Amino acid sequence: MKNLKTISDQDRALLDQIDALIGNSEVSPAALSSEMTALGIDPSELQQAVFQRLRKVATQKYSSMGNDAPPLMSEALKQTRPLTVQEEQIVRSERAASRVQDFLSSLKNGGLFQQPLAYAPAYRNKQEDATDDDELLRAQQEDLDNESER
Repeated sequence: MKNLKTISDQDRALLDQIDALIGNSEVSPAALSSEMTALGIDPSELQQAVFQRLRKVATQKYSSMGNDAPPLMSEALKQTRPLTVQEEQIVRSERAASRVQDFLSSLKNGGLFQQPLAYAPAYRNKQEDATDDDELLRAQQEDLDNESER
């Protein structure tokens, strides 16, 4: 691997562009993607262009001479490589499963399933006389049953 002081101006410009792309790691990928789209930059096209440029440099300077690319360049190639159709399907299914799990855990933690569902046997086994509310419910049920029979 070259010493950073002996890198050509063209390579330095490429590294500066990569640093600018990586930039602040606190920004979420979704926020960065939406910001780039708002500026008229297609994130997938940019990723493809970076990958092609890195691959070209790696092929010309290293692979064609029988050498391995530097570890950081190899890692950059792995990270910018476009996903295959199978990999995209796997990512989508994992994302869907994660969303379903998040939804179910939010329901569970939100109190929806926190109450014990033991009120039904207690209601069924109660020995008291029917209240006015019970009579109203029965009357409404009879009305619904009569409407469905028509």
